[in-house]
Amino acid sequence: MDSGKNTSDARLVAAFGRLGLLDPRESYRSVLRELRTRDADAFARATSHYQQHIVPRLASAEDPVDAWMEYGRVIGEMTAPGRMMSVDRTGRASPYRPPMQAGEMVIFVPDDGTRGAFAAAKPSEMSVSQSATLSLLVEGRLALQD
Repeated sequence: MDSGKNTSDARLVAAFGRLGLLDPRESYRSVLRELRTRDADAFARATSHYQQHIVPRLASAEDPVDAWMEYGRVIGEMTAPGRMMSVDRTGRASPYRPPMQAGEMVIFVPDDGTRGAFAAAKPSEMSVSQSATLSLLVEGRLALQD
């Protein structure tokens, strides 16, 4: 791994930490695996977009979390039309607008209700309302587990 990627990764992890966010990269990898299996052309576009647009933003002085949320929107829309939604600690959802705020959960919600949503960013300490939203929209569960 080159030092530029290491520096970008370190900046991203530090930015997640400052906002109290869990590292969402595995969630993104899951979406990318789905793309690779379902639509090789979309997967190629997603990886190209990452290299051409996201990596330079991650390495710049710009907020890396904003770049990461943008990439979440891009790969989400490659799976299905939809939008990024912010869920505050009370469970109130609204369209996501950067910059990312501490305690905010961001999910990509497809317009088609038959497609699953994905978590673009989760706070490390989610409220009950955020957990319920995640369970329903991302995990497809209708009941909360203990």
